[in-house]
Amino acid sequence: MEFRHNVLGRRIAIVGNAGGGKSTLARQLAQLTSISVTQVDHMIWNPGWVRTPEAELRVLHDEVVSRTEWLIEGFGSLDATIFRLKAADTIVFVDLPLRTHYWWAIKHQMKCVFRKREDFVPGCPMLPKTWALLQTIA
Repeated sequence: MEFRHNVLGRRIAIVGNAGGGKSTLARQLAQLTSISVTQVDHMIWNPGWVRTPEAELRVLHDEVVSRTEWLIEGFGSLDATIFRLKAADTIVFVDLPLRTHYWWAIKHQMKCVFRKREDFVPGCPMLPKTWALLQTIA
C-alpha cells in the first residue's frame, strides 16, 4: 500500500476496533512522516496489567496532544478520545469486517504463545487477556 504522506496533517489519530492493524498502520505512518508513535495502551497499562491512575493518565495524554505533531494509536477513555479527535488534523478510522478483526486478534494472541509481543507493554502477557480482547470487538 502506498501512502501519500504530503496529504496527512501533523496531528494524526488512529482509532478503530481491536485486531484491525492500527499498530501496524501507525508504525508505517511513523516511518513516512517521521512522527513518533504514541500507543494509548502504553499510557494506560503498566507491568502486570496495572492501570495508570486516571489523573496521571490525563496528564500524560494531554501532554502528548499539546505537542505540535503527534501520531496516537488507540482509544482510551471516551473523554480522552474526544479530546484527541478534536485536536487532530488527520483521523484514520480502521473499520474492517468484524470477521477480519476477530481473525487478526485471535492470530495475534496465538502468536504470543510462541513469542513475546514486542510492541506491547512489557510485563503484560497477552494470552490471559484474550477473552477480554475478543469481547471488545463489536
